[in-house]
Amino acid sequence: MASPARCRLNSSRPGSQLGPRLGCGPGWQTGSMTMTSQHRLSRFSHHLWLTVTLFVALAIAFVFYVRSEKQIDRANDLRHQSFLLADELRQSSDDLTRMARTYVVTGDPVYARRYQDILDIREGKQPRPEDYQNIYWDLALADGQPPYPANAQTIPLLELMRQAGFTDQEFQKLAEAKASSDALTATEFAAMQLVKDTGPEAEAHRAQARLMLYDSRYHQAKAAIMRPIAEFYRLVDQRTLDAVHTAATRALIFRWLFIGFGLVVLGMLWQVYTVLRDTLGGSVDTVYAQIAQIGAGDLSPAMPIKAGLEHTVLGWLSATQAKLIAMNRQRQQAEEALRVSEARIHMKLDSILSPDGDLGVLELADVLDVRAIQTLLNQLFDLTQIAVGILDLDGRVLVATGWQDICVNFHRAHPQTCRNCVESDTLLSRGVEPGTFKIYRCKNQMYDMATPIIVGGRHLGNVFLGQFFFDDEPPNRERFRTQARHYGFSEEDYLAALDRAPRWSREKVNTAMTFYTQFAHLFSTVSYSNLQLAQSVAERETLLNALQDSEEALHRSLAEMQRHHTQMVVLNRMNDLLLSCETQVEAYEVIASSAGALFVGCSGGLAIREATAQNLRVVATWGHERTLPATFLSDACWALRRGEPYEVADPPHSIHCQHFTTPPAYAYLCVPLTVRGETFGLLQVSAATDLTGEAFHEWRTLILKVSGSIKLALSNLKLREALREQAIHDALTGLFNRRYLDEALPRELRRCQRTGESLAVAMLDLDHFKGFNDTFGHEAGDAILRAVSELLWRSSRAGDLAFRYGGEELTLILFGITADHAQIRLDSLRQAIAQLRLLHHGNELPAITVSIGVVVAGTWEMDAPALLGRADAALYQAKTQGRNRVVVAPVS
Repeated sequence: MASPARCRLNSSRPGSQLGPRLGCGPGWQTGSMTMTSQHRLSRFSHHLWLTVTLFVALAIAFVFYVRSEKQIDRANDLRHQSFLLADELRQSSDDLTRMARTYVVTGDPVYARRYQDILDIREGKQPRPEDYQNIYWDLALADGQPPYPANAQTIPLLELMRQAGFTDQEFQKLAEAKASSDALTATEFAAMQLVKDTGPEAEAHRAQARLMLYDSRYHQAKAAIMRPIAEFYRLVDQRTLDAVHTAATRALIFRWLFIGFGLVVLGMLWQVYTVLRDTLGGSVDTVYAQIAQIGAGDLSPAMPIKAGLEHTVLGWLSATQAKLIAMNRQRQQAEEALRVSEARIHMKLDSILSPDGDLGVLELADVLDVRAIQTLLNQLFDLTQIAVGILDLDGRVLVATGWQDICVNFHRAHPQTCRNCVESDTLLSRGVEPGTFKIYRCKNQMYDMATPIIVGGRHLGNVFLGQFFFDDEPPNRERFRTQARHYGFSEEDYLAALDRAPRWSREKVNTAMTFYTQFAHLFSTVSYSNLQLAQSVAERETLLNALQDSEEALHRSLAEMQRHHTQMVVLNRMNDLLLSCETQVEAYEVIASSAGALFVGCSGGLAIREATAQNLRVVATWGHERTLPATFLSDACWALRRGEPYEVADPPHSIHCQHFTTPPAYAYLCVPLTVRGETFGLLQVSAATDLTGEAFHEWRTLILKVSGSIKLALSNLKLREALREQAIHDALTGLFNRRYLDEALPRELRRCQRTGESLAVAMLDLDHFKGFNDTFGHEAGDAILRAVSELLWRSSRAGDLAFRYGGEELTLILFGITADHAQIRLDSLRQAIAQLRLLHHGNELPAITVSIGVVVAGTWEMDAPALLGRADAALYQAKTQGRNRVVVAPVS
């Protein structure tokens, strides 16, 4: 008989032997990989830092090289600046000579002033021009303006030389030249002073002055100025050459240092690349592709690694990928096992709880409360010291107490003897009738007894009482000794365990087994009853749930029918009201009221296309939120663009129309109102909550049904209004016709009688119109009638009515007017008609005149035909008086 304790011991021993090896292998390998990676990384870091250091040295060498080159440029710049200052001293001396000689020759005082300007600039008394060397004083004299700006710098030339950083010897040469030039100015001043004399000896003085500026002493003085300047040039050239040579030598040294460091850096970069490639195990692109493949979850077979690259980044990535593949395979296997286990559990639960469940799929563990039975048998073992076990038909131990050492330490510890135990528990225990028990000797030569557990007519397992000997039948020690030798047991320990096995009397065994037989029968009966009860309860709950679902479905159906009935009542009432509407404004009010009742909680509006085909005007709205602006373009609505309903079930993730005042949060539907290919409006409805599935479909169906009723009703109203307009208007002139006059005049007379408002009726007749038609044709006559009619409309006040009485006769009804005012207004109208100038087929038509007869009705007059007769009589009087005039009929 099997034992949990023996099973645990048997399963733990291989693990205990293999555990240290499994534990040591990966640990040593990980440590080796870590050491290798640290070595590679430290080598890479060493080369990298060395490269960075060399790069810094390269940068420093480059900086010093550039500075050396800059020193050469600075030396040349200083030489150029020195020459400019020396040239300015030479140039100022030459300019002084030229100004003095020119003044002596010409006597022009401008040259004397310029002479003084040159001295003042050189002494720092006047501002210096920015480019003195480019100043030509003869040109400066031409315009009389000084050659320098007013805000120029004032500094002596000698101070500029001192600031230029000349050597003492160089500065001494320039100072010597400056002193000689200053000494020469005394001679030049004396010569210019002689020229200023205007006495009888002026010519002699002028000749003497010229001689002073051109004799040998003057030229020697000029030479005394130029000699130090020339020596200064030589000294500056020598100093500049020395500085340039020193800087060039230093630049060459740093240039070669820069080239050398550059070559070393290139070599180190190659070393860094080599070390990085060795560390990565391949190119950067290869490593990136491998990381991207792993990061994207692509666990295809790991990339093969060449020998020697196992401890590189690429090798570690490949090893990681292999581990991930193994883990993924284990996960898939675990998921599959879990799926199978869940399916098995669901199948067993269905077999227990479903009224039609198959109990044949249940196992003993499914109907046995292992913990409760184990506790009960443990307490029973404490009283009786009789070992008991409950096993299923596969030999799995579910409940066990009192296992003996000979089984735990020996029979279950050896593979062959363990198989003997399992075969004894599964094969030798077969064929036992319910309510009985069987005693047999197991294949390991110990006694066992078994009684079956039957649930619902199925044999699910057995109750065992075993691992004992009868007290009147001593065991064959030699046979057990032979078993010990055969299986490699310790003979002494094995026989000692045999001696500790219990010896029971046959009476005790029969008594115990009778009890456990009854226990097994009781367990079988109770378990089956519980299963039947569970199925009955489940069946009852299923029926109750079905009944409850049926009642809820019935209530939903009744509520749905009531809602549909309410909608149909409102829809039919709306259709009846729309049929009774006289104007479209009345229809808009009915639609707004009915839509609010039909679409509860929703918002929407009705928009009608205006005279301009691109604009729509909102004429009716309903709901708590105004979804449409007062007017909008037809292109703003997808339904109007496409010519078919446009529905949006999920606005945040859909393209919605642009005519909403605020972006829609819930579903909406736009339906164009189209009849006979003409779209004249739009019906828009927005939901106030989320609508999905059947609810959205029903909502959409109702909107389409309502839109169908609305467009037919509005189309009929438009048609009726168009027919009415045609019935009361004259087709040629657009004025109201005689029929409408007969209808309107009596109505207006009654209204004026109620309100006390005055009313005047005027009859107009175009003079000589028949002759006009005969001369120019009926098309020209029609053009005249249209032009006069248009003038009547423009001249009439709001509320006045104009009619075509017949032929060329027209009628006006004027409200709130006296006879005098009526005559004034009508006379103005007569003059306006006479001034009409019309072109017909490119020819100007002659002027047309009109005769007018007007009558003002008293508040007591209600006879419309009589009133028209009086107006016609006044018209006849105007005709007889010469036409083209207004005649007011006397008050009746």
